[in-house]
Amino acid sequence: VYTFPGRKGEPVVLELLAERIGGPNDVFLRVRDAAGKDLLGDLDDDPDSLHPVGFYSRSSDPPATRFTPPADGNYFA
Repeated sequence: VYTFPGRKGEPVVLELLAERIGGPNDVFLRVRDAAGKDLLGDLDDDPDSLHPVGFYSRSSDPPATRFTPPADGNYFA
């Protein structure tokens, strides 16, 4: 979990890197406010395979996501 300050109306780009940099992690992205309310649902990888044997041409990391805080405060990703 990472904490970041957000200002109302100022977009933030969030991006997770795991598989693309050789990490073994299976990551997903969720953003919550200080009260624990989900503001951005779970963004996860796509479980569908492009080919039953291999030939991977995509990453299972979630895509870069633009989040605009609804109010000033700390947010948790």
